[in-house]
Amino acid sequence: PKLASLDEIQSLIIGISRDLRGLCSSLVSKQAYTSFFDWLYPSYLPLFLKALYVFYDRKDVYNPLLKFFYELTSNRQERLIFDSTKPSAYLLFRETSNLLYIFQTKTLLHVNTTIPESD
Repeated sequence: PKLASLDEIQSLIIGISRDLRGLCSSLVSKQAYTSFFDWLYPSYLPLFLKALYVFYDRKDVYNPLLKFFYELTSNRQERLIFDSTKPSAYLLFRETSNLLYIFQTKTLLHVNTTIPESD
């Protein structure tokens, strides 16, 4: 089997992020959103963190990723109501915090290494 190139992986991440954002925006009921989140976590959500870690300097990749996470964490029509017996709310917060931490850390490191200091 042939490994995918970085450009192919980048295109896949962009497409999947946009598709999942559209799907997530159509989920208006608590039940539909909970089913979507249960499908997404833990199998697929960590892949987005890894993608951001690799493509932190590519605006065309991180922009759809961040927009997807924004849609995932938006509480439109009170859809973000999790059962008290499940840790889903904590897990969503943790994954979103990790995503923002990775983005902020990698971006600052990139800026500090690419912009020369002034005298």
